[in-house]
Amino acid sequence: MTKLGTGTEKETISQQIEPEVDITEEVLDDGYLDVMEDKTVVIFAVGGTIATKKDGEGYLVPAASGEELCKKVPGLDDLCNIEVVNFSCVQSTAVTPEMMLEISKQVQEILKRPDVSGVVITHGTDTLEETAYFLSISLSDEFQNEYFKPIVLTGSMRGADAVGADGPANLLASVKVACHDVKEDIPRVVVCMNNEIHAASRVQKVHSDNIAAFKSPSWGPVGYVDDDLV
Repeated sequence: MTKLGTGTEKETISQQIEPEVDITEEVLDDGYLDVMEDKTVVIFAVGGTIATKKDGEGYLVPAASGEELCKKVPGLDDLCNIEVVNFSCVQSTAVTPEMMLEISKQVQEILKRPDVSGVVITHGTDTLEETAYFLSISLSDEFQNEYFKPIVLTGSMRGADAVGADGPANLLASVKVACHDVKEDIPRVVVCMNNEIHAASRVQKVHSDNIAAFKSPSWGPVGYVDDDLV
């Protein structure tokens, strides 16, 4: 181990140390640090109310693609790189255990990519908690041991054309969670609705219409999304 000397020897060593990076060079025009530019979040579209459009008779039916959902969210592309997988476009009651298993397999393969930081699954709310729980118990041992990346399920309680539609806000918040480093912080599989983050093993749908329909009775949420903070 070499000890530092005194006088000119110290000066020579200090001159060899590179100066600290000027953080102001990393600040974007909008004032925020560009900390997510190298992250990719995959939107895995399954269907549900968040993807509904009115048909010829005025009924809401799942019809919007993942790309269409993303276009309704201002500023989404500024968070990170976005990719879309259109898995299906069905009502939540049509989601079967076989579909849940296939979602789990595909999502795990996606998250093994080094450039992907997380996956957001847009899903109908009636079976959202069941799919979330299924995913949480179906993760392979390999995935659980090697990968600590968020799988975030979200949806909406109101159709896209409804007053106060909550889908865009839920999708934006979920992408923020998917950009977050989940290790030792929140569970791998979570539900993000109404700016609350709930563990897949605890969350329940407790209301059929309120935008705050998802709760974790006796436990509470594991986190919140507050503007740009998770």
